[in-house]
Amino acid sequence: MKIVPDAIAAKKIAEAILYPIYGKDIKNKKPFLVKFDEETQVWIIEGQLPKNSDGGVPYVIIQKSDGKILAVWHTK
Repeated sequence: MKIVPDAIAAKKIAEAILYPIYGKDIKNKKPFLVKFDEETQVWIIEGQLPKNSDGGVPYVIIQKSDGKILAVWHTK
């Protein structure tokens, strides 16, 4: 059994991590892109900027097997 079985679960976990850290500003970084890296077995969640916007986006990396949060950061 995988603790984080799909992209929907990974996105929900990422949102739960990002909102307390970055607040309501995270809503402006949606939709979140969710990718799965087969080699490392991690979910990579990346925020998006609205068109013609400056700034950075949030990232979260989650281990599929146990849900461990491996990294959280926000680009500038």
